[in-house]
Amino acid sequence: MKPTSLLGISLELIGEVAQPGPYPADARVGRFFRGRRFLGSRDRRFISGAVYAWLRFHDRTMPRWRRWLELRNLEAIERGEGALLLDILALAHEGSFPWEFNPTCEALLEWGEMDDHHLDEQVRQAASDSFLDEQCWPEDPKERFAAECSMPPWLATMILDQRGREKGLELARELCSPACVDLRVNSLRASRKKVMRSLQRETDAGVELSRFSPTGLRLERRINLTATTASRKSWIEVQDEGSQAAVFSADAAPGMTVIDVCAGSGGKTLALADIIFRQEEGVEVPAHLQSRLVACEIHQKKLQELRRRTKDAGLSSRIEYCLIGEYGDLTRTLPRAHLVFVDSPCTGLGTLRRNPEAKNRYGPEDVVRFQALQLEILERFASLVRPRGRLVYVTCSFLDAECDGVVKLFEERHPEFSPSPSFWAGKRLPAACLDGHKIRLEPSTSGTDAFFVASWRLEKQATPD
Repeated sequence: MKPTSLLGISLELIGEVAQPGPYPADARVGRFFRGRRFLGSRDRRFISGAVYAWLRFHDRTMPRWRRWLELRNLEAIERGEGALLLDILALAHEGSFPWEFNPTCEALLEWGEMDDHHLDEQVRQAASDSFLDEQCWPEDPKERFAAECSMPPWLATMILDQRGREKGLELARELCSPACVDLRVNSLRASRKKVMRSLQRETDAGVELSRFSPTGLRLERRINLTATTASRKSWIEVQDEGSQAAVFSADAAPGMTVIDVCAGSGGKTLALADIIFRQEEGVEVPAHLQSRLVACEIHQKKLQELRRRTKDAGLSSRIEYCLIGEYGDLTRTLPRAHLVFVDSPCTGLGTLRRNPEAKNRYGPEDVVRFQALQLEILERFASLVRPRGRLVYVTCSFLDAECDGVVKLFEERHPEFSPSPSFWAGKRLPAACLDGHKIRLEPSTSGTDAFFVASWRLEKQATPD
């Protein structure tokens, strides 16, 4: 496909993804490509690369080209096609676009002459002038830090307050980098060695064992997994190794009654099932010793998706499903459990490597709202933990308010729960990830998305006031 055509289609998709909507970027990109079957694999790779470069770095490029316009006394551009074109030129200038700067300028100027496209004078000058030198960084220190992080100002301020400038920039760079492709092997259906050999035989992508997860594999690059035997036979699930490690850190074991809170579409539910049901396959176990897994969800649609996925994995008859209301006594409908696993709703900022649009989905008021919701869910389901049972809190965020902040509030209100470090994590994870009964996974320490895990044991029943 001609460069001008690639550029035009990329602009069209970036314009769609830039609009607020209920669906994440990867779903929008997939739908866009399904409607344009004429695009080859190389074209799709370029277009998706352009889209994700814009999602990751437009918070960095926009303040800089706005400053460039100001320094050259050019009229400001707030939004629209002109802003997207300046973003693309800035991305190419910084080496984040699939093309280098000069080829991008040539394609853009040629595209502007075709089909009556209009190029603003600011865009034409940017394509032919020295662009984005050191003077183009914002003058205000906090605004510059936000631009260097490629984060919205409110989030950059939180990162700066938590980590300081140097460590904050390091975290931001990691979160703006593409993530590896991690897989979890459904060991109830195939061994990890068998799946690894199958993928190596059918694809040209490198496959290696995960660093920590005993059921994980890592691919060196993205491939079409749906065409593989492993995918067709439900041997694998795409799941970040950090998410897998969070599940193993719960120390679930066969024979337990486990309640998975906020199960969603079931990624961690399936991983828990793999752990507690694996040793019962083909073995007759007395009823009172059988493992039990109850997946709880407040949204009917998510529960339906969970049912579909568990059926594909061959686990639909083993997992119990519970649609819960926002209020009411849970002990009337749910059993007391050895393990209550709370995979709490959150901002999802720990997954920015995979979902870069998440940083612009929320604001500081949402962080406050999530913290209140997380504490409410944790307290509500803590009532289901049996004596000496474990309560585990998981969130895919690195913000203190959603992590240590929730832990501190919960522990102040519930002294009957004592800190209980994970046995598995103590054996398998690096010391840099461990903080007593709390675990912090980040790209720099574990090579995964950012996850936070805290765990407690119920030592005694709470006494009524």
